[in-house]
Amino acid sequence: MRQLPLMLLLVLFVCIFNGYGAETEGEDIEGAWMGDVLFVYHAGEWQLEISYLAIGTRSEGQQGTLLKDGKPVIGETVGASLLTPLGRLKYYGDKRQNPWDVIGWHFADRRKILPSKDMPRRSSSVPAEEIKPEVEEK
Repeated sequence: MRQLPLMLLLVLFVCIFNGYGAETEGEDIEGAWMGDVLFVYHAGEWQLEISYLAIGTRSEGQQGTLLKDGKPVIGETVGASLLTPLGRLKYYGDKRQNPWDVIGWHFADRRKILPSKDMPRRSSSVPAEEIKPEVEEK
C-alpha cells in the first residue's frame, strides 16, 4: 500500500514525459490519429491525400496517396515522377528508413512538402490553384 503513491507519481511522470494530453497546434490536426488523411490537394480528376505520422514531433513523417478519378495511382519505381495539374509529383517508395521520411506520392519539389504545423488550418482540402507554382530548375 505504501508503494501506491510512488506508482502514481511514476505514472504521472511517464505521462508528462511522453506528452500525454499535449495539444497540437491547429484545429484540423488536434486529436488526429497516426496515419489519418489530414490534407487533400485536388485539381480536376487528380487528388493527393497527405497523412502525417507522429504529428508535431521531430519524427513527424508523411505518406502521400495519389488518386486519379478516385482510384489509387500505384507507384512502381522509386523516383518516378508524374506531371499532373497538381504539379510534378514524385514517388518516394513505400519503405520508410527513418520515422520522418516521406513515402508514397508527394511533390517532387521538396519545398512544397510542409510539416503539419505549416499546413492550412481551416480546410483539409486545397485546390490546385492555391499551390505555389513550380520553379523550373536549370
